[in-house]
Amino acid sequence: MTVTVTATAEHDDERTAEATQELRVDLDDVILDRPNPDEYQEVAVSNDSSGVAVDVGGDGLHESDISVRDETPAADDPYRAGPMVRIESQQEFDEATVAIPLEEDALEREGNLSVVTWDPQSDEPWTPVETEIDVDEGVATADVDGFSFFSVFWIDDWEDETSDTITLDGNETDGDVGDGGSLEKADFTFVVDVSGSMSGSPISYARDAATRFVGALADDEQAGLVSFESSASREHPLTRDHDALNSSIESLSAGGGTHTEAGIREGLEELEANGWENRSSVMILLADGKSSSYSDAESAAEDAADAGVEISTVGLGNSIDENELREIAAITGGDFHHVQHSEDLPDTFERVAENQTGVDLEDTNGDGIPDLVAEMDLRMPTGPGDVQGEPLDLDPVALDTSGDGIQDNETVDINYRVHEEDNETKLTAQVTHAAHHPAMVDTTGDGLTDAEQLEGWEIEVVDDPDAAQNLEDLVTDPDVDGDPMSYFSSRNVTASPLVVDTDGDGLTDIEERELGTDPERLDTTGDGISDDDAFDDPEEDPTVFSTSPPEATLLEYDQWSEMGSADVEFSWSPVEIETPSWNFRYQFRLEDPAGIDAYELERGGRTVGADDDVGGYTSITRTETLDSLTEGSFSALRGSETTIEATDVYGNAGGERIHGQSSFYGDVIGTNVDPYSGGLLSGFTHSAAELPELIDTIGRALWDDPTGAGENFVGLLGEIDQEALEQALPMMIEATREEQQFDNPHPEGTDDYEAYAQGWYEGYTLHFLASMAYGGTITKGATEGANVGQRVNRVADDIPASPALRTDGGGLRSALISHRLAEGIDDIGAQFRTAGKNAQSARINSVNSRTLDSLSSSQKEQLSRYLAEGGEDAVTTVNRLEDGDLQKLLGITQRENIPAREVGDFLGEPRNQRLVSDLNGELAHVIQLPRAEQRALRTIAYEGDRLRHVDDLSAREVARLSENGATLRETQVIAKSPAQGDAIRWMEQTDIQHAFDRHMRGNRITHRDETSLFPAGQTVDSPAGAATMPPRMTGDSAALRSEIEEVAYRAVKHSDVDNGQTIVSNQISRHGIESVRINVKSGQIESVYPRTGEAVRKFEDGQWWRWDPEVDDFVSWEP
Repeated sequence: MTVTVTATAEHDDERTAEATQELRVDLDDVILDRPNPDEYQEVAVSNDSSGVAVDVGGDGLHESDISVRDETPAADDPYRAGPMVRIESQQEFDEATVAIPLEEDALEREGNLSVVTWDPQSDEPWTPVETEIDVDEGVATADVDGFSFFSVFWIDDWEDETSDTITLDGNETDGDVGDGGSLEKADFTFVVDVSGSMSGSPISYARDAATRFVGALADDEQAGLVSFESSASREHPLTRDHDALNSSIESLSAGGGTHTEAGIREGLEELEANGWENRSSVMILLADGKSSSYSDAESAAEDAADAGVEISTVGLGNSIDENELREIAAITGGDFHHVQHSEDLPDTFERVAENQTGVDLEDTNGDGIPDLVAEMDLRMPTGPGDVQGEPLDLDPVALDTSGDGIQDNETVDINYRVHEEDNETKLTAQVTHAAHHPAMVDTTGDGLTDAEQLEGWEIEVVDDPDAAQNLEDLVTDPDVDGDPMSYFSSRNVTASPLVVDTDGDGLTDIEERELGTDPERLDTTGDGISDDDAFDDPEEDPTVFSTSPPEATLLEYDQWSEMGSADVEFSWSPVEIETPSWNFRYQFRLEDPAGIDAYELERGGRTVGADDDVGGYTSITRTETLDSLTEGSFSALRGSETTIEATDVYGNAGGERIHGQSSFYGDVIGTNVDPYSGGLLSGFTHSAAELPELIDTIGRALWDDPTGAGENFVGLLGEIDQEALEQALPMMIEATREEQQFDNPHPEGTDDYEAYAQGWYEGYTLHFLASMAYGGTITKGATEGANVGQRVNRVADDIPASPALRTDGGGLRSALISHRLAEGIDDIGAQFRTAGKNAQSARINSVNSRTLDSLSSSQKEQLSRYLAEGGEDAVTTVNRLEDGDLQKLLGITQRENIPAREVGDFLGEPRNQRLVSDLNGELAHVIQLPRAEQRALRTIAYEGDRLRHVDDLSAREVARLSENGATLRETQVIAKSPAQGDAIRWMEQTDIQHAFDRHMRGNRITHRDETSLFPAGQTVDSPAGAATMPPRMTGDSAALRSEIEEVAYRAVKHSDVDNGQTIVSNQISRHGIESVRINVKSGQIESVYPRTGEAVRKFEDGQWWRWDPEVDDFVSWEP
């Protein structure tokens, strides 16, 4: 900014002088005039680049609390009629109005124009809010009660962007089509797992889910209730009295085992006994764990299928037997739904209810998103400008399009309906929510996978003020003993995959993970200091509740003298005398995010002013004056120092010098010691914890031999670890600049001033580093200046270099706490930039000592970083490892340069301990797999005996399968081929779908292709006309796909030929099929189809053929 000063002579108004100066002001140096916390304020903030303005009202507000950031995407989206911004507030507010300028041509067209908002921490899409359009000003205005992302959309265009409508040809549906689709009348039985693991929230949400489903039933529809644990119980028979049924649902309680078979059979008996003949029968099965060993749920499902009962299954949590639940649904023609969290059960049950319609759309993978819906042009309804409106690109076959381990039906919510319009059958679908992009592993490309952000990670924090104060005492007072880890508590945090900065605090989510802060909170510890500010403040740590006292700033200082006077009258009255006086007036500000409780201002031991009941205000401005003749006299002789002692509402107290005319050392050093040595001595003194003792000690040394004392400290400085000194020095300069300026006795701008300042900063840093190495007791017990130097000299070699010492001016507090956390771990110092993250690395103290003794210092450092990322479970995994396995893990991960976050996540699953033992060179590959792939690997390797079409494989064989390109969680068939030396062949869901589409549906019949077909009674169109296959294979689409898996598995197991590209088996004898052929590429089964058999038909050379066993060849066939 530019400042112009004009001076006018007192005796001549016409004589003036004017000077102009360009000033650069750092925002950090600006003193904000904040209101009191209970003072209502209205503030207005705008953003120049976007033109967006916001008016906010609330108690204690200041314009610095509100930020408006332009987030307008580069793309000119047709539905957007104005800029996009992100608005955040660091304070609560009562009301706010957002004004967004419209594009120039926005008012030239008609339509529904509205301000819209989206919050990355909500489950809502971009949502319109009540809007006023100022046509004259071209501005859209909305009153809002919260901040986040804002823009202006053409609502009709936006709905078109997130929805799509296609015309059906009539073959895609089975059932009556209405104007919007309607529920088919059915009898429903809820079969609910009430085993012990469902106790608490799960059973509560299950009750809520079931009652919501009942609420969606037609008045004349029947529903019943069965519960199962170690046995099954019919809680309520089929009834149209929905209130009575809800009462039974509300009485459900949990406890016992998991006998899924018993639950299904009990539900089946009820449907067969009391179901209506003219209605379909549907069972909704909810389970949160694996069936007990004595339970054969699949056989019960087969009986249900034979009875025409459809079972839709809902699996809750990560302990389910997904394969079993999928198989139950597939056998009966139902859908499978996987729900990670119990609170999502009600929404899932609503989706199940929506799918029970008279219109049946093909759903290849059974995920509740029909194939046609998945293939529609649907787009992201959530996210900022570079995410919203992006195509979903769903794969109708894969359950998990992106392969990140999160299924599509858990990622997006899609409403769809089949309806008649203009004498055509239409399918309309709209995306109502997307937690992240279903076709991307990392939606934002910020380096954190979507799965990682949704599943979350552990952080260590001190968010209790008393615990923080106790920790502060522990790390600063050498007489206090204790374990600093005892003050930290663990917290699991998550982040939004849709943005790079979930809470909008300026720290990206990946930075917050690296720092150990909470990406969903502006202030991780709740101490009133944002994480960003705490990280930048050398006296704070964003993972530890602040123990800093209120901060004082001197705004103005004046001193003046007044001559004495006497009023003498010749009377008997007393003589009135005014003695001479010195006056010292201070205007200062105190600030503390927690609130100020009390203060006392002192000068030279005299109280200038005090207040022991400030009232908890976060900011106050006060003026205090001292009237003292003696203080004025002595100041001229010994200098002066004014300090303020302030306390916050948590009892955090501290003194701070706010004014000084010259210090004790300034006078002595200015005449007795060269500037650099003098600064070094004084800086060291000011950094010392035992300041009064050191003043006396070094003071006497200076009087006795000032030159010798200075040389002693200069020599000591040369012996300090220069790397540590260079690392810490910029931080110290940033943190103590004002204190040095107060103390420097030389004129500013001179060489002596600069030399003194350099020495001062290095001396201050010297004491700080030495105190870290020596527990804060460097100067305690010293009796003379030389002793102080000698004592520091003895520990100079132990001074650590720490990442917590940051060149950005932060890290004093982090370094002290982190260094204390690292004590007791041989050869390991602080590894990270915050105390919370170093507390996580200190988990290495929980690793058994025998294991630690076997590691080198570099391996301990490596392990501590892994444990910092993996949480307490990672320690459990490490302690379970067999002798030598940890060395193997550390060697492989270091050699392959695998990021610590990936290794930590791998160790964070204790069941992976067995993989470390069983794998060798494959371990590096497995560690870097998504968690869902690791789970699938463990299931196939260690629980393969319960998988229908999977051979027994070792963990190494499964890992090599993954290395060869297999997507394990999508793999349905794994078999060893005896015709190729037990080579492993596998088949994924997409391969099964290919076989289904081509050899069941006949989708790829042409004049040139040879296409043989499975005999399932289906009618297949061809250039030579339609043909109906023999009905040897029965069941719905899911059952037919399961049959294709069975044929492929048996064909590989009983192969006659396997040349690596083709497998032929003549030993099928199933459904009128005698032999099959399999196409293989690099071990993966790409397709399977019938080759010979009396029920086999094929299309080739433009006509139909059938297999004739009598001539052992195909003969012409007229359908």
